[in-house]
Amino acid sequence: MNPLLPVSAVLALVAALLLVLLLRRGGAGGQSGGEFAGIAGRLDQMAQSQSAQQAALDARLQAQERNLARTVEERLSDLNKRVGDRLQESSEKAGKSLTDLAQRLAVIDRAQASIIELSSQVVDLQNILSNKQARGIRRDPAQ
Repeated sequence: MNPLLPVSAVLALVAALLLVLLLRRGGAGGQSGGEFAGIAGRLDQMAQSQSAQQAALDARLQAQERNLARTVEERLSDLNKRVGDRLQESSEKAGKSLTDLAQRLAVIDRAQASIIELSSQVVDLQNILSNKQARGIRRDPAQ
């Protein structure tokens, strides 16, 4: 609601009351109809001026509201773009980190397989070294 609308209504009511009072006073005091017509014309001019000022104020307020809405929309759009860019960057970094992690895990898996194979070979070697017959050492019973 326009804040000047109640003010305009009050001014129009005051003007009407003044006109009624002047008409009553004029009838009792013998004032001419020309004076009343002049006063009525002046009040009409004031009401039209007030109405024009109110319309101009309405137009300015609507222009400011449109400007504010456009500015808010632009800032919101810019913010959305920046958030989207940051999310894209974060997604790319997370993808790269996961790829690097997968490569490192593959290297660790290969190393673990090599260690298991080497451990098996060491156990086999230990079994061979502990078995003197397998090594080719024979005890001479004469000794």
